Amino acid sequence: MNFPIKKYKEGKTFFYAPDLDKYGIPQNAPAFYNPNMKFNRDCSLIAIQTYQKLLNKNIIICDPLSGVGIRGLRYVNELNGVNFVFVNDYNKNAYELILRNIKLLKNNLIIKAFNKEANNFLNDFSILPKVLDIIDIDPFGSPTCFIDTAVRALKKRGLIMLTATDMRILCGIQPKVCARKYGGYSLKTNYCHEIAIRLLLGCLMKIANRFNFYIHPLMSFTQIHYIRTIVELIKNKKEISKNLKDFGYISHCFKCNGRLIFKELDIKIPKTCPFCGSKLISIAGPLWLGKIQDKNFLSNSLEIIKNIELTNKKKIELFFSTLLAESEMPPTYYNIHKICKNIKISAPKLESIINKLHESNFIASRTHFCPICIKTDANINLIIKTIKDLKT
Repeated sequence: MNFPIKKYKEGKTFFYAPDLDKYGIPQNAPAFYNPNMKFNRDCSLIAIQTYQKLLNKNIIICDPLSGVGIRGLRYVNELNGVNFVFVNDYNKNAYELILRNIKLLKNNLIIKAFNKEANNFLNDFSILPKVLDIIDIDPFGSPTCFIDTAVRALKKRGLIMLTATDMRILCGIQPKVCARKYGGYSLKTNYCHEIAIRLLLGCLMKIANRFNFYIHPLMSFTQIHYIRTIVELIKNKKEISKNLKDFGYISHCFKCNGRLIFKELDIKIPKTCPFCGSKLISIAGPLWLGKIQDKNFLSNSLEIIKNIELTNKKKIELFFSTLLAESEMPPTYYNIHKICKNIKISAPKLESIINKLHESNFIASRTHFCPICIKTDANINLIIKTIKDLKT
């Protein structure tokens, strides 16, 4: 290599990557490796192993944007039931590092590296017979330009895993750019990260439906600088209409923090807030309004975690438990501290609010999106009443 490299270890896997001490940030290195995405890769390992167990068969995985290859390398080295892994990167330096890293694997006969543009690479798999069970798209920026070829390359039943890091666009700073890239308007609210996931799922749904796939989200989450969603696609024309019933808009009032869900594309959205009468209404969407977590899948994932070797096992287990707890909750979440600031009351403990809402026959839970937020089917006025009751 004509640039400084270093040997790293992630999970149980050793690999070479550019010496990041020399480059400062991953984007400046001649081949891409981001150590901050380890948590993402750990969660992906668990999700794939869970899916493989549910399918009850060996699987073939494709990583079209591999960087130095650590994601695919770990899939080979740390998962059971993997028949083959295809890894690819258009960057020549990254490709050469992948080849070097493959040699470090004990079982290096079930992985093959390519040096192609990602869409051309995926397009090669779109011809019959289809072989890919799982396609993992983890780009720097938006994944939308790869979704079309990924859907066409997938088997009649398979998994597409998407990461997006263009959070300024997805979180309402550039809503018109979001409409162009994702097909829906983003909104700068305190629950913008969930809107971001739903916009990405809405984009995937529209593309998948065109090829007669319906989508079934299994797991979705956010970390500081990215969102991630793991979605099963199944080819079935009859089920597509169910997807359309989970597609619509969110209206948000910037005065009282109230919001409404509209699961119809042609419905007339009120211009005034039904909770406070304000006209400070903005719209997000169209976007996915169905479930973003699957209760059964996450329950099985927690069983997988018990038997998998992870350096941050307790953190991962707590994270998946939180996703499971919010899996049956409705869209959006409420920032309790912001609500209390608006009504000039000190914030009660979150658990007290959740328990009080349960007593009133509402569902409520914490959320992984924000440590000071809750998900509930109670509206903003009922949440405010609950908070005030707790303070009297």
